[in-house]
Amino acid sequence: MISFPLLSGLSVQDYDLYPGEDGEGLSAAFLPGVTLVVGANGLGKSTLITLLYRLIAGPCEISGQGRGELGSGQLDLRQLRTDELRTFASRVRDGAVEAKAELAFTLGSHEFKVVRDLRTLSIVSLTLDGDLLDPAEEAYQRAVLESSGLGSYLDWMLILRYLVFYFEDDSAETATTPVVLAAGRRGWRVRPDYPDPATG
Repeated sequence: MISFPLLSGLSVQDYDLYPGEDGEGLSAAFLPGVTLVVGANGLGKSTLITLLYRLIAGPCEISGQGRGELGSGQLDLRQLRTDELRTFASRVRDGAVEAKAELAFTLGSHEFKVVRDLRTLSIVSLTLDGDLLDPAEEAYQRAVLESSGLGSYLDWMLILRYLVFYFEDDSAETATTPVVLAAGRRGWRVRPDYPDPATG
């Protein structure tokens, strides 16, 4: 059986875009149901969705995605370019020097906590079912594959990119205006087509 990730919590520390009250950063618990991410332009909604995606996907992306018919291209994984790795650092004046973000999620019967450096997207800390693992991408990818029932990390990325998250365009780095995370049996899904609650 294949398992989809269910997000349970997010914490962002020392990142100027999300200073929080009294400079304590951003902390959010995702409860069952629908979580709305609503705000005026420029407040960081798209960055927040991209942050969630990058925390769970890591510093790689699917390559070989063409504009042709589905299934017409040869897909593979590639490491993010330096400018793509700096997506979050480029959004703040201090370059996200001390910024860290933690995502808690379940995958099947397993509970993950991954902490990433927002300047480099490297793993700072990785916990699986309360046990500390080697904070390396290879260890994370191995644990994800074992817990999800998938055969390759490319399969994981495809599920994240097209079933769990959905961006209006083809790039998670330049996604525009996702406003809703909807919870369901398959996990959280970004719904850019959801009507704006302010205008109906």
